[in-house]
Amino acid sequence: MTMLQPFSFQIFSAREFPPISEQLRCVAEIGFRAIETYRDLYENPAQMRELLDQYNLSAPTGHFALAALESELERHMNAARILGIETMIVPFLPPADRATDVAGWKAIGARLDDMRRRVEAEGFGFAWHNHNWDMARLEDGSTAIQHILGEELKWQMDVAWLARSGQDPFEWMRRYHGRICGIHFKDMARPGENEDEMGWADPGEGILPWDALWVAAIEAGASISVAEHDMPKDYVRFARKAMAQLRIFAGEIA
Repeated sequence: MTMLQPFSFQIFSAREFPPISEQLRCVAEIGFRAIETYRDLYENPAQMRELLDQYNLSAPTGHFALAALESELERHMNAARILGIETMIVPFLPPADRATDVAGWKAIGARLDDMRRRVEAEGFGFAWHNHNWDMARLEDGSTAIQHILGEELKWQMDVAWLARSGQDPFEWMRRYHGRICGIHFKDMARPGENEDEMGWADPGEGILPWDALWVAAIEAGASISVAEHDMPKDYVRFARKAMAQLRIFAGEIA
């Protein structure tokens, strides 16, 4: 079994180290073939597309705020078209916008499902990206993400955030088999380590069993892997170590 697109990089990981042109040059040189975009890159999509073409990179997935899509959907879809984005992903809700009970999360799920229908009608895929707060247990024993995903929404699973919430990624992959469209490839440090990097680790240096998780993700339907670190002190170091692991999992290195 193979991941169809194993070598994508969430360029948000490099946001503290501008300019974007140098970020793209670096990740392309390391061997990444695609990036995942985020909000700052939609202001001038034509210019961004020129940079992607310059470094032979694609952008099959992009992160978009739900509020931004609801207020300026056509502008963001146009940016996605220019950049070649195939799947638009909502990755976050500001704390003030999060629900506190089942009814509230169901209402958010309904908003997401409405947006799903609208963007799918224009030829895009649509998905949710989890953190840890959306795994919170609610008053009826359900979790917020169950109401977020509803019956149709695809899921880009951030395996490390899921594990940090205390949940079992393998169980959720089984439960949502066929709806996991992709994964974020990141690792958790041991307790007390890497606190200046939010407790994350470079892939292969943390505690997550990625050899087994990789296989399980593919079995669950994931077709793209996006390397990400929320707060690296050195994104080049992270990118190199992530690529080394990805090449092993993708079968390029025995």
